[in-house]
Amino acid sequence: MKQNICDCIYRGIYKDGDKIPPERTLSDHLKVSRVTVRKALEIMEQGRLIVREVGSGTRVQFHNYGWARETEVLVLVASAGHPQFSKFIEHFQSCAAANGTLLLYMERLQKDTIEDSLYHLYLRGLCDVAVWPDGISLEQEKLERLRALGMNLAFFDTDTGFPFGDCVYSDIEAGMEVLCSSVRRKKNRRLGYVGLETDQFCSACQAKEAFMKVGVSGKVLFELPQKRENHPQIIKKELERLERKGKLPDGIICPDGKDAVLLAKRLQKMKAANVKIASFEELTDSARFGITTYEKDFRESAKTLYKCLSRQSRKGELWKAERYLVSGRLIER
Repeated sequence: MKQNICDCIYRGIYKDGDKIPPERTLSDHLKVSRVTVRKALEIMEQGRLIVREVGSGTRVQFHNYGWARETEVLVLVASAGHPQFSKFIEHFQSCAAANGTLLLYMERLQKDTIEDSLYHLYLRGLCDVAVWPDGISLEQEKLERLRALGMNLAFFDTDTGFPFGDCVYSDIEAGMEVLCSSVRRKKNRRLGYVGLETDQFCSACQAKEAFMKVGVSGKVLFELPQKRENHPQIIKKELERLERKGKLPDGIICPDGKDAVLLAKRLQKMKAANVKIASFEELTDSARFGITTYEKDFRESAKTLYKCLSRQSRKGELWKAERYLVSGRLIER
């Protein structure tokens, strides 16, 4: 009975402030006794999800605050396909274990949105969750509903979950300034930028905006689509086009580590390895191809994420979402 009403809330059938049907209507519709309906509503009232007022009926009431409970089990929702996933989860696992907390991992199914994955966890009583969207956009309305249902949420590498969860992410603008300065110090004057299409990922938009702000005299060379299978061909075509026109820059800022390696490989084949590449991700091939990186501090990020979820459980109704910027580390090559 309770799950049926929660489903309606998550799907947006019942919105904040909406009245839900009377007990008799719910009993007839779901074919359960009024005693069962009344008990389910009592449980939801105790959980502060609904308000029952004599003469006014029962209405849904959303709250955007922390839910007080022991943080015995945390869940990380992320993509294991990210090249730096193993490094991040190792630090997060160590942090959780040091605090006596069990960390579970769940990878989002392709057919599900991140929000649907979170709701599946909620239905199983797993309500303290850290999320690494890996560039995927988040739906604010659904996050608001999940928070109201009783989930404590913290997000890594994005601020799009705010204000329904704490957000822990790298200072993209500061990192971009460090990378641009590093490349320019090596007498690489003309800077170019290669990123993902900005209408696909919020993080891509932030990186592009940061480059335009701090990349003095630099310009966007081209942008790559969300699907990666065509990236090698696009990079080859675009770099050869720039070379024919004599417009290859002296340095290229490419936030995505995999694409930075593809750029370096192609430039090497074009006998243009003198073009300096800089990226936000340190991968196995970064050193091999001389790519300067501004590496994320996964240890500090994991510690901060854990503290965020613990703070939500500890502060309860006094909790308010916050943003946390984590500095990275420059690896010059």
